[in-house]
Amino acid sequence: MELRNVVSVELTLTGSGGKDIETAPRGVRVGSVQLHDWQVDPVGLAQPVDERVDCYLVKVNFDLDLAQRMLPMNWFEIGLAFPSQDGEAANGQVTVVDALPHSERGPRGAASYLLTPNLQFMASPASPASQAYVSASNDGVDTYGVGSDHVRWRHVAPCGARGVRSGSYAAWIALAVPKGRAAQDVVVSVRFDLEPDTVLDYELGSTVATFTLPLPPMKGSRTLTVPVPPLSEGPAKVNDSTAHVPGPVVFVSYAHDNLGHKDLVRRFATVLMGCGVEVILDQWVPGNRQDWHHWALKKIPNVDFVIVIASAMCKAVGNGTMEPGRHRGMRSETAIIRELLVKDPDTWLRKVLPVVLPGETVENLPMYLQPCNADRYVVKELSEIGIDDLLRAMADVPQHEMPPLGPLATRLAQGRRPDES
Repeated sequence: MELRNVVSVELTLTGSGGKDIETAPRGVRVGSVQLHDWQVDPVGLAQPVDERVDCYLVKVNFDLDLAQRMLPMNWFEIGLAFPSQDGEAANGQVTVVDALPHSERGPRGAASYLLTPNLQFMASPASPASQAYVSASNDGVDTYGVGSDHVRWRHVAPCGARGVRSGSYAAWIALAVPKGRAAQDVVVSVRFDLEPDTVLDYELGSTVATFTLPLPPMKGSRTLTVPVPPLSEGPAKVNDSTAHVPGPVVFVSYAHDNLGHKDLVRRFATVLMGCGVEVILDQWVPGNRQDWHHWALKKIPNVDFVIVIASAMCKAVGNGTMEPGRHRGMRSETAIIRELLVKDPDTWLRKVLPVVLPGETVENLPMYLQPCNADRYVVKELSEIGIDDLLRAMADVPQHEMPPLGPLATRLAQGRRPDES
């Protein structure tokens, strides 16, 4: 279903002291962002993520039109929010399950994707079966909000370039909507940043646009059948032919920032399980009453690896800035992990793996994990391909094999003294 209505968001500079966001900006025009030709397709799931939702694949086309003679724009950010309808309960929330393009710094090539039954975009060779396509670009992209009711893409000018370019862009969303909903309100916002000299006496402003997106009926939707591990509430079964080859046991430590973040962590753990990694996750512990500190104290020292998931709350707990009384479980786990790192750093530096899930940033890793001085693992998509670096770290397998050492080149041999062996 294609919708051709155009939504325009104006970008302006307003006089000093003006509001950051104005409903009718009266300043210098910087440019505009125009959204158009939305494509909304219902998708059926062989094993539904949630019986209470309908799922859609949404393509968003938008154009950035910068005013002539305007100094470079360092970055611009487009955000889409999908608010709940008036009077709805918590289960009426829309969820952005995944979004393209994923976060990526620096130039990227064109890529095709399939949408998995878990509503994750999985990179795949271009073929008629491809459901999403992201064109090549030199811009960096930061993607935020996956797992919540909104998503934002920040396009950043590459190093050495004179700002982001005017032109056409496209984005894709895997959207879960309360079942039976015929239309969804969408709030569009845009932020941007200019070079400092441009804005000394001005403030940056933009309009906020709201419109209603019709949702086609689910009847006749195409069922997704990509062969990936299904979403599970517990450990996946291991194929009998490989049961004799045990995989690593991993404890996943994360903060309960919000329900969307908890769901994202569970789906990440499900992908790990599908790759043969046995995951210890609090969400899969039987429902009887637990002493969570004793549980963590029993599990963490005895696993092969501990994965710590980046988030704002994780950083606050790890850096000691969280207010007293909150996130006691994360505090207990962090204290155990830090004690092990101090007691035996050579062993536990290798075993503690900081992970950044889609929509998060490295900046939300706590200082004790050395996010700048040691390895961290940025997961761009929840698939085996997306966690390849993490799997290599567990298996101690290099990304590229070192070539064999060849015979000494003639020129090098000529330079060696007779007494050198």
